[in-house]
Amino acid sequence: MPTKDVLVSELHSLEASLKGLLDEAKENAKISNDYFVAHGIKKLAPFCGYYYTTLCNLGVKTKAQMEELFGRFFKFQEVQAAVDNLLETEASWNQFLKDMDKKIYGSNDGEDKLQVGAKGPLDHAVVDTETEWYNYNQYT
Repeated sequence: MPTKDVLVSELHSLEASLKGLLDEAKENAKISNDYFVAHGIKKLAPFCGYYYTTLCNLGVKTKAQMEELFGRFFKFQEVQAAVDNLLETEASWNQFLKDMDKKIYGSNDGEDKLQVGAKGPLDHAVVDTETEWYNYNQYT
């Protein structure tokens, strides 16, 4: 089991990495929605890797197990602050992605949501972010 100091260090590192990605994503989105869709989304891929690295460094396999570590050390002010900062950054990410969805797809307040098996919206190309291969017909 990691020490309190290791936990705090890992949380600070994770939060800083996620903030860096969020700042870059926001800059891409400022250029235009199309630019973000074409170039910015693939830059978000390290997001999962940052969590994976943190989980490995803490010796756990799931976010739930990581959160159990929070509980073990939560009596310490440093841990409380690090957890609060991480949760705030995650909330900022969630809000950013919701806002981008609204900008790109419009606000329909829950109406006409895609259902499993439904055809996707075709006003944006489907892009494989690793090969940058564009497929306009796969989902028609």
